Amino acid sequence: MSTPNPTPERKLKNVLVVLKKSSYQVALDSNDQHTLQLIEQGDETVAFYKPAHYEQEATIALVRSVLNQKGIKYQEMQRGELKGDPTGFDAVITIGGDGTFLDVSHSLQLVPLLGVNPTSTSYGHFCLANRSSFATVVDEIDSGVRQPIRLFRLEAAVNGVVVPEPILNEVSFGHVNWRSMSRYLVTVRGVREEHKSNGMFIGPASGSTGSLSSAGAPALPIAARQFQFRVILPWLPPGTKYALAGGILEETEEVTIKSKMPRADFGIDGDQIVYPLQRGDKLVVRASKKDLLAYVSPDANDAAVK
Repeated sequence: MSTPNPTPERKLKNVLVVLKKSSYQVALDSNDQHTLQLIEQGDETVAFYKPAHYEQEATIALVRSVLNQKGIKYQEMQRGELKGDPTGFDAVITIGGDGTFLDVSHSLQLVPLLGVNPTSTSYGHFCLANRSSFATVVDEIDSGVRQPIRLFRLEAAVNGVVVPEPILNEVSFGHVNWRSMSRYLVTVRGVREEHKSNGMFIGPASGSTGSLSSAGAPALPIAARQFQFRVILPWLPPGTKYALAGGILEETEEVTIKSKMPRADFGIDGDQIVYPLQRGDKLVVRASKKDLLAYVSPDANDAAVK
């Protein structure tokens, strides 16, 4: 007598949903009269605020409805509230653009992350799902057809002390006033060079289509275990060039920067996490042991890869 094939175990039983407030909601909550007045006047600088807010509300409602229909339990919290891997959850779902995805990624190592792009005005490079595709993506994850991808991240250390946030997009280093020249010593593969520029970007493959790309760096496949560095607007006398203007590194390598500026800093994955540096401080960027598990498109970077 043959034994019937058992029903595959569901991958999603309980998820955590992280919400981002829309710009319009932030203006309302903070009673930002200047912005609210511009919105009511139909000023072009904030013309998208209300439409984007209603799009986002519709996406949140859709996510809740799909999870309820599929019998998936969920809890919600606001962006900025998550601290570390949440226990008892099969996945974390962000409803927001890349900024929300990156913010939440800093807390995660063991629990997979899925980004849902809520609006048509948000690019959402890391967001696999949107309002029209969310139900399908959930079915693919729940059935095991779609698996999370392991994304390589970096870590930053200042004078030997590692900062807590792993880096998925990039480190941006430079003078605290971007209009001022950055002066620093950079060492890569045993080569040391003194630079004058607007600073440097250093990032893993997953972030190679963002700021690094805008600085002229090549795009890498999103799951590649490599990282790269790129000088921003180098200052050079005519007929000269830097040996360390940029390059692709393997995960066993590192970039060391020693600041010659009285006021410098570096940001991690945007402008929300910034650490100060004094003259003489040493910043080292290298591979992190904390990969991120994420439901992202395996070919997300491919259109930009040459």
